[in-house]
Amino acid sequence: MSGPALTWPARLGLGASVGLAALCTALNAGCPAPEAARPAAAPAVGATPARPAPARPALAGVPQPPLPTTSLLVGGKLVIAEVADDDGERQRGLMMRTALPAGTGMLFVYPEARPRSFWMRDTLLPLSIAYIDEDGRVVSVRDMQPRDESGVPSGAPAQYALEVPLGWFTENGVGVGTQVEGLPGAGRE
Repeated sequence: MSGPALTWPARLGLGASVGLAALCTALNAGCPAPEAARPAAAPAVGATPARPAPARPALAGVPQPPLPTTSLLVGGKLVIAEVADDDGERQRGLMMRTALPAGTGMLFVYPEARPRSFWMRDTLLPLSIAYIDEDGRVVSVRDMQPRDESGVPSGAPAQYALEVPLGWFTENGVGVGTQVEGLPGAGRE
């Protein structure tokens, strides 16, 4: 037979290579991540998170990989928050996530304070959100339901938004005027 030499996946046919890919994925499921891929311990309060390579393009139905974290004190209570500080990370947020442990959340960081509004499209978890001004003071706290596409406005200019499991702010006495310590600098466009 003449013609170009075929690689072994091509010789097996597309179905076999797809099956092989699925088998490799299944074999890796449940295995611990290599040391380099494991999340580092929570940084000190106010520490600037290390930036990984730019986020991959959003894939429909796939949650955003975990982002670098920072430690915040919200009214004296510790929150370990993933930091979403560029447009791609902020747009994906917590979409398609199926769990958010107590004491954790996602901090959305913007370049400047202005009125903000969030919605819950493709977000599967009930969340509470605190909008925070450039001085680190909470300007509003709201609860949000999964997949609700109605806007949840900040009601005042905010440079940050912190999403946590539903009810966390109420349970911890956090409201308008509460101080948030450890916020990173302005976000990126």
